[in-house]
Amino acid sequence: MKVLDLLEDLEDLIENGSSIPLTGRVVLDREDLLELVKDIRLQLPDEIKQAKWIKEERNKILAEAQDESERITKEAQSRYQNIVTTAKDEENRIINNTMVRVDELVEEEEIYVVAKEKSTEIINEANLKAQEILKNAHDETNDLRLGSLEYADKLLSEVQEKLKVTMETIEDNRDELKQYIEE
Repeated sequence: MKVLDLLEDLEDLIENGSSIPLTGRVVLDREDLLELVKDIRLQLPDEIKQAKWIKEERNKILAEAQDESERITKEAQSRYQNIVTTAKDEENRIINNTMVRVDELVEEEEIYVVAKEKSTEIINEANLKAQEILKNAHDETNDLRLGSLEYADKLLSEVQEKLKVTMETIEDNRDELKQYIEE
């Protein structure tokens, strides 16, 4: 950082100045001192721009993570709806086929009892299969949702860590600047 280099130059100028005996004071070259202060003033806006850029990047990363999380959640919901719709369609198809078959069997008196038992069995199997499909769809949706939340959390954690390091650097720089100002 250019400002820190300039502050070190200022410190060197003060430490290397001619001291006045018994006073603890130092004689400094006014022009050199004013030139360093001017350079520091010129560099500070760049440091502020850099901090602003870091903040904007953080916001951009957070927005991207949020968008990705929403996209994954929407995709999971869409897949869940498709699976549920497919399961219901399959259930209806099986039930309709079963009902048609039952009607055919009912017409034949000798096998009426067998047909009724068979239709009940098929309906029960259809219901079990539909329940299994719905359970699988629900489990897959939950897995996708959990995965998207974990991904978003990971991104946010990385951003948080980067911002923490950046904030510590800025805080250290400010502390150094305050020390130079107090001296």
